[in-house]
Formats: sequence, C-alpha cells, structure tokens
Amino acid sequence: MVKLGWSLCGKRNSLWVQILRKKYKCGDSIVPNVNVLQPGSNTWRGICHNWENVTANLEWRIGDGNSVNFWNQLWVPSQDPLAHKSTCVVLSDLEAESVSYFVTNSGA
Repeated sequence: MVKLGWSLCGKRNSLWVQILRKKYKCGDSIVPNVNVLQPGSNTWRGICHNWENVTANLEWRIGDGNSVNFWNQLWVPSQDPLAHKSTCVVLSDLEAESVSYFVTNSGA
C-alpha cells in the first residue's frame, strides 16, 4: 500500500493515479491531499491507512523551483508550510508564487 501511495506522488500521469486523484479529490499538487476520513474502496482505505508512512519518507527536490509553491507546500523537511510560520500577512498576489520567484539566479 505504501508503494501505491508513493505512486500518487511519483506517477501522476498514470491513468489509475489520475482516476484515484479525481475520485477522492486529492488536488493537482505533487503531494496529494489524502483525506483519510473519506470512505472509499479497499485500495483507497489501504493507501489512507499507510499515508503517514508515505509522507514520512518523502523528500523534496526543488530543482529550478518553478513547480514548488513557496508559501503553501511542505518543501521544508519536518516543517509546516511557510505561510503558517510567517510573522506577517502573506500578500495575496505573492501567495501563489513558486520558490524560484524568491531566489536569484545565483541561488541566494
């Protein structure tokens, strides 16, 4: 079941993954929103039961930073999204920006 859960993240173009993500409203993010309270098939319940094992072993590779949301995705290991840590209000026009928006070409 952990392998199937991993596929929800790593094989997003696979037809069965697209069907499960759509059926259980997981969203389009790289790491899906898995709702463990939502009833479903035996396969879905197995994935939900083991989802913590999947997420505990995920590691982000930021790459060029274009596909990772700076404020709302869990790209910093063992932390909440940065929007939860901010000491000021995140402006709505910056909320959807990727990591690459906040980093210079030199990586600083």
